[in-house]
Amino acid sequence: MPRLRTGYSFRAAAGQLDDCMSRLKECGWPVAPITDRASTFGWVRWGKLADKNGLRPVFGVELAVAKSVSEKKPVVDHWTFIAKDTIAPINKLVALATQQFRYQPLLSYAQANAAAKEVFAICGRRVSFEAVDADNVFYGLQPGAAKGHVRRALEAGMKVVATSDNFFPRRDDEGFYEVLCGRGASTQTYDQHIQTDEEWMASVRRAGLEELQLQSALQERNRIWEASTAELQKAELVHPPRPKPLREMCEEGAKKLGVDLTDPVYAARLDRELELIKAKEYEDYFYLVADICLWARKRMAVGPARGSSCGSLVCYLLEITTVDPIPFGLIFERFIDINRSDLPDIDIDFSDENRHKVFTYMEQVYGQERVARLGTVAMFKARSALQEAGTALRVPRWKCDKVAEGLVERSSADSRATDTLEDTLMTTSAGKEVMAESPEILIAARMEGHPRHYSQHAAGVVVADQPISNYVAVDHRTNATMCDKKDAEDDLNLLKIDALGLTQLSVFEDALDMIGMTMEELQRVPT
Repeated sequence: MPRLRTGYSFRAAAGQLDDCMSRLKECGWPVAPITDRASTFGWVRWGKLADKNGLRPVFGVELAVAKSVSEKKPVVDHWTFIAKDTIAPINKLVALATQQFRYQPLLSYAQANAAAKEVFAICGRRVSFEAVDADNVFYGLQPGAAKGHVRRALEAGMKVVATSDNFFPRRDDEGFYEVLCGRGASTQTYDQHIQTDEEWMASVRRAGLEELQLQSALQERNRIWEASTAELQKAELVHPPRPKPLREMCEEGAKKLGVDLTDPVYAARLDRELELIKAKEYEDYFYLVADICLWARKRMAVGPARGSSCGSLVCYLLEITTVDPIPFGLIFERFIDINRSDLPDIDIDFSDENRHKVFTYMEQVYGQERVARLGTVAMFKARSALQEAGTALRVPRWKCDKVAEGLVERSSADSRATDTLEDTLMTTSAGKEVMAESPEILIAARMEGHPRHYSQHAAGVVVADQPISNYVAVDHRTNATMCDKKDAEDDLNLLKIDALGLTQLSVFEDALDMIGMTMEELQRVPT
């Protein structure tokens, strides 16, 4: 069916991507659509999972639509929007809907109707027919559709398309959905799982349509699937201004900092670093970061260095860091290794009171539409899953705490890192005791590693060569991408910089201002 929700609908639906994909294959669907509610966070992982299973992904989103976005309590209908040949229109719709947030991201009927000319738009079972563009918007025939409502859609001349209304993968996942979503769960008497065509036919017969009409709705669905060919795009690494060759900039930095590049140790180190940076085509990254740091150091307190970037002489000479790696024997290969393909990771500390100026500067240089904060997804951890499931199932808090005290420990690199709760419940004495009294608590094990909520990353900012919306949706409220660090760097090729805000640096700023000293003077004080 054109509509398919996963756990990335965040408390509106339940289901790990793997579970949804396996159910979809059980149903024999020829493609793999994903249309989470007000979220595109699952797109990258879903696309890779679909490829792995030999299916073509179809990308879309579900958004609330109302007659007016300014009403105090608007009556909404949830529409499904599916990309045609490019994902950009879907991403722009998400930005618009989040900009008009009212209890949830929201579009007006006028905006949704206009969008239907660029994407496939499927309205729901609460649509106001007098406000809908019947020529371009499909009517979604789903299990919960009322007979009279379906009749009015036909009278309005709308094309009917088959769609399920899933909130969990399989029929017996309803209990899991209720516990996971809590107050956000909306259980109904009609089917709310991912349906086969036969299950869909059986569930919509009460709408009073003839067999040919039902077959026509399925054919309409197939036409949408065939016409939806949009793919996720990879960005090119952004190309910042190159005022001078990188070596010349390093030589100028050496004169300013008093570094003798005729020293064989320094000369050899600089040659080696520049050669590797050029060979791995990282030069643009250094131009960009150096420009940001030089601009910021004139206006605010900037940290001396963080992590492996301290081992780079180039970073020191470009004033990205203030640590000369040679006297301290710091190793460059911890920063950039010939065998690694990912970009080096330079974390920069700024005054938390002035860090926003850095983001503004980046927008001015590269364009506001090409710069965004990084999003992040919080998953249920073992403890949080246990506590929430225990509360929902009325398992005493102290019993859950006792189980939590004996949680099996695994490193994040372990393939079973998100399976600790099941092992704890099945093997420890506290776990066995709770299982004997409340076996339904095992639901908590399914919650572990399941998407919980999303937010803005504490430090990450991404830059793209084209508008960010060409690659990923951005939540207008936070200007954060609907993808996390791994998606952004590994799959969408967005350039990520970690710009951290430290209160300590703001304290330094205030103290230095009081005594009339600059941050540069402070850093020259002998250690």
